[in-house]
Amino acid sequence: MEILANFLVILLYMLLAALLIILIILFIKLIQTTNRLNKIVDDLEFKLKTLNGIFGFINGATNGLSHISDVIFDKITKCTSKIFKKERKD
Repeated sequence: MEILANFLVILLYMLLAALLIILIILFIKLIQTTNRLNKIVDDLEFKLKTLNGIFGFINGATNGLSHISDVIFDKITKCTSKIFKKERKD
């Protein structure tokens, strides 16, 4: 019985050592993957900064078109409201 207990303790220590080695390898691979992801994110950040000018131009153009359409719509509504107000007074 004592031999079996000693064997189980030795087996447990060997499994723990193997688990520790596997965990160390996994953490090293995780660190390497994180470093690669950081490089990719930095590259994407740089590329997005270069596109900011284009997005700013598009944003300005859409704001201008929106303002023009608002002005036109306001003039049309004022004209139609004047037409209907004249008919009611008569």
